[in-house]
Amino acid sequence: MCKWDLLTFRDEALSQRGWTFQERLFSRRNLLFARDRVYFGCGTSFISEDGIELIDVLKADHTNQPPHRLITDQSIYDGPAPPENERAHWNELVALYTQEYGKVLGGTYVAGLWDGSLVQGLSWQSSEECTAVSEYRAPSWSWASVDGPLCKSSVTTEPIASVMGLHIEVDGKNPYGRVKSGWIKIEVPLVPLVLSGDNSLLMFGCIGLKTSDEEENCLTGRVDTINSQFDDPAETIRAMKLFGLVITDFSLTPEEPFYFSLLVTPTGDDLGVLKRVGWTLGRESDYGPLDLRALRPIVTLV
Repeated sequence: MCKWDLLTFRDEALSQRGWTFQERLFSRRNLLFARDRVYFGCGTSFISEDGIELIDVLKADHTNQPPHRLITDQSIYDGPAPPENERAHWNELVALYTQEYGKVLGGTYVAGLWDGSLVQGLSWQSSEECTAVSEYRAPSWSWASVDGPLCKSSVTTEPIASVMGLHIEVDGKNPYGRVKSGWIKIEVPLVPLVLSGDNSLLMFGCIGLKTSDEEENCLTGRVDTINSQFDDPAETIRAMKLFGLVITDFSLTPEEPFYFSLLVTPTGDDLGVLKRVGWTLGRESDYGPLDLRALRPIVTLV
């Protein structure tokens, strides 16, 4: 048994609750009651009640591997932890914590979302500070595909879209890690959109979209990674072939429902293969005379 077991205890009740994992992680000294004996752990030692001190195998034999000791432990005794060690440690902790959270949700983790609530999970909203990642690490529909702050509405939403299938290929054995590729096949209202002539929303990092040039009402949206860093973001967006995938509805007022849509564009000539480039919010009347419930093709999001 090595010192890393201070954080795992996979077969013990200590590992069945997220809060106990958290307390063990953040506390400098722990008294741990396991099935076989009692353990004491701190930043420098891990000792069982019979007096046996467990060897820090990861430090003794794997000095070139990502360390799993507490970063505070390493900082105190070895000096500041290198950034690559901090990242490796963080990735391990996120994986462990996510595994416990997944038991509560009862679903499968798919590129930052959970398959049991996948449609609602797709409705994340990027902020003006979001930027494109330098290399592929997740599908466009995952929040992990961008860098920067995000938000999710706290309003209860009802799914309109139906997931018909999904596939994720992870990079390595960790199901919570980097993704090589992934797609979702989804039956969903698909609405062509054009950029409105009103560019006043651009100063707030938002854009106005319409279902046609003749439509008066305007949807409010945001493009995930096109913002003030572009010389002319409006023209960049106008050159794109845009569609809205209406995935959820919610009620801000009792009079009229609101819809959340993914702003998407084709990846090539096939209009059935799309990638997310942003999001929109709008009232039912903002979509004009369209019957959204009747426009339900099956498309693939990558």
